[in-house]
Parts: sequence; structure tokens; C-alpha cells
Amino acid sequence: MHPDDFDAGSEAYDYRHDKLGALTGLCRGNDVVQFCGIPYASIPARFRQSKFVTKLPQEPFTAWCPGYVHRAIIYEVLVAESEEN
Repeated sequence: MHPDDFDAGSEAYDYRHDKLGALTGLCRGNDVVQFCGIPYASIPARFRQSKFVTKLPQEPFTAWCPGYVHRAIIYEVLVAESEEN
């Protein structure tokens, strides 16, 4: 999903995973919740074995779009909208 495709009218959905902790996704219709960009591994250095992620980088983790930059842009849009209201 591109940040321009973000529907500001979408409802946020909070979910607590037993091992990962709190996640926030977006409701898509009546029976679908979308969680994107959840990290599952990290690469410590080039040509090194990846390591599974056992903890999310922040809690609650906002899983709206792939990639950190997109999440930051969407957050700025939501903050700007809330300040207008």
C-alpha cells in the first residue's frame, strides 16, 4: 500500500498477540483486518545469518503499511487531522 492510498476513514483495530505483544491494524470491510510491515527477522551484517525477531520494535506496533517511512507518513496525516478537529 502506498501512503497516498491510505483511507483516513479506516478504523484502527487493536490486537494483543501472546508472544509479540500489542499490534494495531486496519479494518478492511466487515470481516478483514490488515496487518502489514510486521518484522520477522533482522540481518546483523552483510552475508550473515538472519536472526528471528522475538520482540516488536515498539508497543503497540502500528502495522498499517510496509516499511517504517510509510508508517511515519500515515501517523503525521492522522495527527494533522486530529488537530484540525
